[in-house]
Amino acid sequence: MHIPNNRDKAARGFPVPGILAKLYVVVVMTKLSELPEMGRPGKREGGEPKHQAEHFYTCRFCHQVVDKRDLRQVLWHEQPVHDWLEFD
Repeated sequence: MHIPNNRDKAARGFPVPGILAKLYVVVVMTKLSELPEMGRPGKREGGEPKHQAEHFYTCRFCHQVVDKRDLRQVLWHEQPVHDWLEFD
């Protein structure tokens, strides 16, 4: 696998300022349907929340919104290194 560097971009005519030349963001996505089913759905204790927003949180690693009602999503986002989930 070839990782471009400053000289590669400069050769193609793209100006690359100092620190930004070393920053590459690669977004890889995994489909939710590729994760195995987790069995029967759980039951919420204490009744339904007042707002639907309480069913969701933001992953501290990738900053994608996670539905707490889906155990597959929760377990996936608990890994420190993971791809984004693509919903089908």
